[in-house]
Amino acid sequence: MTRYSVDDMRARVTTDDDRLFVDDALLCTVVPGGRARLGLLIGYGMTEARHHHPRLHDPHGFSVAALRAASGEGVLRHRHDQSEVLIVVAGEWEVTLNDDRETVAIRLSPHDTLSVPPGAWRSIVNVGDDTSSGTAEIIVIIGGDGRTRSEWAPAVVAAAAQADRGLDANGYVAPWSLIRHSMADT
Repeated sequence: MTRYSVDDMRARVTTDDDRLFVDDALLCTVVPGGRARLGLLIGYGMTEARHHHPRLHDPHGFSVAALRAASGEGVLRHRHDQSEVLIVVAGEWEVTLNDDRETVAIRLSPHDTLSVPPGAWRSIVNVGDDTSSGTAEIIVIIGGDGRTRSEWAPAVVAAAAQADRGLDANGYVAPWSLIRHSMADT
């Protein structure tokens, strides 16, 4: 059996002080309403920032990240093929599911949990009043060991391009002006 030292186990613990939140981990972070900060805890999850690495990266069968956003901000409309569980830590969040024909909005409070089915369109927005509680936080657990590649709603892609942001061929955020020119060369 493998023996683990105290230092080995400490490397597998993530405290609040160990968390590293990134401001530009997602395509939507340059678009008003999509300015969330993502902190990877286990696995790569849905990060689209090339140099954003989790503290624990060995396979677990799932990824865990913390998402923080000010009031009115969050993650804009997207979908992916993985199962996803959202657990509210702080604040009030509204998760909107499905397309424009059958939209369902669910309000979540601290300790509430929502399981989002694979392939469902979703947006996640902090709808709370931050004046008393600070920035809201929600835990995002995504099934699978690899990095999850999201499909963004066309309006999000267009708004990001207007802010000179796009996704390169590997699904990482990059300046749209560079991506556009590299696509023209092919």
